[in-house]
Amino acid sequence: MPTVSISARGKPAIPLPSFLQGFDTQGLSIDSVFGFTDPCELYGGRVYMGAELTPADLAWLEGQNIGYRIPLQCRRATEKMYKNSTEFLSKFNKSGNSVVIADHRLASRIREDFPMYSIECSVIVNINSMYKLEDAIALYDSVVVDPYWFNENNMADQIPLEWRSRVRLFINAGCMYSCGSRICYSHASKLNSNQNAEGPACSLGISPRLETNVPRINGMFGLDLQSYVDLGYSRFKLLRSAGTTGY
Repeated sequence: MPTVSISARGKPAIPLPSFLQGFDTQGLSIDSVFGFTDPCELYGGRVYMGAELTPADLAWLEGQNIGYRIPLQCRRATEKMYKNSTEFLSKFNKSGNSVVIADHRLASRIREDFPMYSIECSVIVNINSMYKLEDAIALYDSVVVDPYWFNENNMADQIPLEWRSRVRLFINAGCMYSCGSRICYSHASKLNSNQNAEGPACSLGISPRLETNVPRINGMFGLDLQSYVDLGYSRFKLLRSAGTTGY
């Protein structure tokens, strides 16, 4: 059955069940919820500003057999960062939970040391070719492909059938969809690992947006879920609109 991972980015201080009612899952079963909990130097994607999922939220997820999907998308994990994060990784190393990774070496290390996690390749890795996808499929349990490459090049029916159940696709996407540089990801990783993050945090006004005919819905790029399902894709990702970007 097709499933979806839902973003708890920027979640307000309300119980998780109430928060999830604001998402149109289009009939998909929720396999996981992703967001920040305890501090961790391996976080990425967004700058850590505090916990988005509370212990009560996590207990509810476990009771519903829904996984906690942890955004560990730092671009380069040092040995010190890893050692500082082992207590965190041990705490959530449970069947059904997963980690989203943007550093191949970190993925291999976590698989060896914390085998209960399912390991997913982050969109930050920029899987935008069949060659990159083949390498990622060999290393990860699942892979979030670059949505611009996937949609603008009509890749849905070109990816081998045996890989499709391991590919996670965006149902909607924010500014990252048409951004040609995505410098915000590296900037966030540096801040989360207490590194110096000089330079701009966003490429808006620096690099042009990529051309696309994908329509916007509530400020987000809306993608065709049913066409994906019809072709055998079964893992999806759903964000919450935050103006031109997405949580």
